[in-house]
Amino acid sequence: YALNLDDGRVEVLAEGEESAVARLLQWLVDGGPRHARIEHVVTEPRPRQHFSAFTIRY
Repeated sequence: YALNLDDGRVEVLAEGEESAVARLLQWLVDGGPRHARIEHVVTEPRPRQHFSAFTIRY
């Protein structure tokens, strides 16, 4: 999921194949979405939750 936080930050929780998650992380580090302003990326390993879909939470 991607969660827009009240302070303007965005929290992303992603799981999947290690290479796919690594590509997502690199994309975010490289600037992410076209109009995003990414100042820093923090990663935190977590146990798998076996998500079946992607959602954007507000």
